[in-house]
Amino acid sequence: PNPATTTVTIKSDMHILQVEAYDAVAKKVYGLYTDSEIVTLDVRRWPSGTYLLRIHTPQGTAVKKLVVRK
Repeated sequence: PNPATTTVTIKSDMHILQVEAYDAVAKKVYGLYTDSEIVTLDVRRWPSGTYLLRIHTPQGTAVKKLVVRK
């Protein structure tokens, strides 16, 4: 769900190679290397706010907005 409070699940038709999260001041706050079509992020310890997720696949990179609320 977006906004999220506990976990976020990212699903893709392509393999996800890497997920990065950046906060509102463009500081990288999370990074994960994977090789899966489904990735679950635990955001319970993330401060409330807006984040940009960079999702890397073999076909390119997508950027999605994520809102975390407590």
